[in-house]
Amino acid sequence: MSVKSMDGKSVIRKTLPLIISLVLIIAIAILATVLSKEKVDPTITNPDESFVTIGDYSVTNGTVYRNLKVNYGLFELQNLIDRNLLKDYLSKVDDGAVQARINKAIYDNTSNKSMTDKQVELRMNSLTKEERELVEEAFRDSQYLIGLRTEQDIWNYYKLEEAKKLYALDKFKADIAEYEREQTEKQGKEVSYFTDLQIEDYFDDHYEPNIKALVVFFESETEALEAMKAALVQRNTLGTKWIKYDPERPDAKSGSDLDIEDFGEILEAFIKMYNQKHGYYDWSSRTPIKAGQYDLENYTIDDSVEANKYVKINYNYEDLSLTNASLASQIFKTLMVYEKLGEDEELTNEDFYSDDFHKAYTKKPSTDSNGRYYLAIKLAITSDIEIIDNVRDEIKAALPEKNLTDAKINEKILQLRRDAGLVIYDKFLERNYAGGDTEFKTTKKTKTHVVAEYKVGNEVIEVTADQLFEILALTYAPKEIAKIMNQEILVRDETYNKVYDVENGTILDKKEYEKFKELVLGYRNAFAQGYFAQMGFPPSYGWKNFMRDNFGVESQKDLIVPLALFNHTLDKYREASYTVEDVIEQMKKAVDEFFEAKIMNIVISVDYDNNSQPDKNIVGKIDLEQSNWTQAQKDLVPALVDTILEEKSKVITGNDHVSALKAVVEKYNNVSVNDPDYDTWKEFKEAGLRIEYEDYQELTNNKTAFVEEFLNETKKLWNIAKEEGLLGKMTNPIWAEEAFESSYGFHYIGISSASDYTYADPEEKLLLTDMEIEELKALIALYERELESKEDEDKPLTDEEKEEIEEKLTAEVRAAFTKYYTPAIQYLEEYNSSNSGRLDLELAKYRADKGITFANSDIAAYYLEVLAINKKTHDKAYNLDKE
Repeated sequence: MSVKSMDGKSVIRKTLPLIISLVLIIAIAILATVLSKEKVDPTITNPDESFVTIGDYSVTNGTVYRNLKVNYGLFELQNLIDRNLLKDYLSKVDDGAVQARINKAIYDNTSNKSMTDKQVELRMNSLTKEERELVEEAFRDSQYLIGLRTEQDIWNYYKLEEAKKLYALDKFKADIAEYEREQTEKQGKEVSYFTDLQIEDYFDDHYEPNIKALVVFFESETEALEAMKAALVQRNTLGTKWIKYDPERPDAKSGSDLDIEDFGEILEAFIKMYNQKHGYYDWSSRTPIKAGQYDLENYTIDDSVEANKYVKINYNYEDLSLTNASLASQIFKTLMVYEKLGEDEELTNEDFYSDDFHKAYTKKPSTDSNGRYYLAIKLAITSDIEIIDNVRDEIKAALPEKNLTDAKINEKILQLRRDAGLVIYDKFLERNYAGGDTEFKTTKKTKTHVVAEYKVGNEVIEVTADQLFEILALTYAPKEIAKIMNQEILVRDETYNKVYDVENGTILDKKEYEKFKELVLGYRNAFAQGYFAQMGFPPSYGWKNFMRDNFGVESQKDLIVPLALFNHTLDKYREASYTVEDVIEQMKKAVDEFFEAKIMNIVISVDYDNNSQPDKNIVGKIDLEQSNWTQAQKDLVPALVDTILEEKSKVITGNDHVSALKAVVEKYNNVSVNDPDYDTWKEFKEAGLRIEYEDYQELTNNKTAFVEEFLNETKKLWNIAKEEGLLGKMTNPIWAEEAFESSYGFHYIGISSASDYTYADPEEKLLLTDMEIEELKALIALYERELESKEDEDKPLTDEEKEEIEEKLTAEVRAAFTKYYTPAIQYLEEYNSSNSGRLDLELAKYRADKGITFANSDIAAYYLEVLAINKKTHDKAYNLDKE
């Protein structure tokens, strides 16, 4: 009754013919070689004892061990070995370094985890308390699922990672020292491992002195240029310096009377612009830099201005580079400090000069790394200026850690294990380990129960299969055991298995069983051709070893169970796990939740840190500890919306609301204090309110990336269009009654089009879910019958069925099925790797109904907690946690 997802059976059916055609010609010759190389791996001492009993069947320790070893064995074996080899380094690990690693794991949301520690800290501080709690909860859940169930477990894991780094760093430093000693001796002169260029680059990035500067940010270049005029300055004709701006002679660009003779005049202009543009930093006075806090004769601003948390004049190069590399380069490396010299004073540093003062500020608006326009003036160097030769040794001492890559760390840890004489007796683990260490020496020796051995000092340490199993079972079994139990109970349930009795070895459906045998033959031939080599199972691994270690079976006959019968019974369970009524219910839900519209969105925000991103807003309240929004700013939003709409009405041409809104936003961003229209926007501009225009060609209820408030408001407008009979035929926009809040600030939205439902009969406006229930059931059965015929060549359509399909499954009906039926089936049949699909949850109930008894009570408790996390993940994915 369904559209099948690409589960194991579907993949096999689609790829098997190709595999068989490729391998049959030479398979027989290869198999003779493959089958001669089979070996026995170390085993646990109690493989036949029960790990978990479900109903009348026991899943053995051996079954669980083989499964977990293949998936996680090498990782845990390496960690176990490394903890012993790095005991001394574990004792040296700094707690702060471990916490930094944990913070990075939690808060670094870049795809390649590329944030620095300072960037991680910045992101942490940008989140509200509630947001941090959600992020941390998601992290803890993810760690729980991989066996790190307590804070101490998490701490120990990241502590080991830091110990590896410390060890590798020591070895890297030793390599550097040896290289320098050898090369110095060979060349007869002192040789450094690091080049002068590397040293200079490090110096430039880390020894830039702190500075004092004033930066004024703007929404546009036009706004910045107009702000300069309001401060009575402008660029000269050549653009090399500022000159005075005379409102009476706006076109005058030259003349000695326009020259600025004193640097204090430049600073004064900057302070005027800053107070005008950023006056909202001090809401009561609108003057964040006050008289008495600056000295125009000595060209300085007092540090007391930074008592206001939004005012920034003291800068550190490394800190600023993290968030705004372009601005950092400009104010630290391009601009120079002006210092008026006395009669007998001489210039002592290249950053100071006396010939002119026009190198201390930007002559025209520049754009920073965030796309924001700014003007900047550099006032002073506030820390000692280092000379590179004085810190060269210090830099050389720091460069090893800076150049210590993950690859270098791994290289040193691999060498550490080789030096410890690591031998791995488990062939699967050995082969996989050797794949990551080309210098590792494999062994032909075998051990009955010892997986690996190595030396710590003169002591030989053995890792037994029992030790490894204990770690694997406690760590991963609570998550992985579900899949194992699913297989074992489904293939033994005669409700779903009518093909092969696994207990008695009886074939119940010969035709279907023959198909299973073909699948096994295809896998065997594919194995011989090396199709599984990348999984750690090359042909030389041996077919029997492959069956045992990858599937947990000893014979080709038994391989039918995990390879084919399980997927078959899972399909049968999937089909039985819901009814046609469930499908219809999900289809109705899709119809009820549906909306699709083209959106016009005015975003109203504040941006105190000037990073071109809306500052966080706490919806429905003021919280100045976690948000910069004030009540006064929020109170201005309705009037701002009214003004935007009024101005739009003045510039709109025809029905082009988008162009009109863009024009209004552009005007708002360009207008400055001298503009005739400034009074229209003055109150909002001086309150620090920003506006942006965004449009979305198609916003639907499935766009989960959008905040909930935005989707809800869009749905309201779509419903209005529906009630007024405008779906699919809007000519005029429908606007929201008022702006609404989200974490980004405020939105005022309208929809310019609203898509209609996908009807089974467009002329009659008939939805599938509007049909009589029996009629819809019959149509679903017909649709599924066609799907079945396409999936199974043994179940072709009859002529009568073909005729009925042609008559009833019109193009419109098929489109409606794609729109509403397919998502319903995808939801009902979801079975995923994280055990959080609907089918996974149903299987959890199925297992529980059979009765589950774990041999280990701790694992039993962990298993229940994993199920709870899976349920929470599922509910969150489908917004069921809000119902």
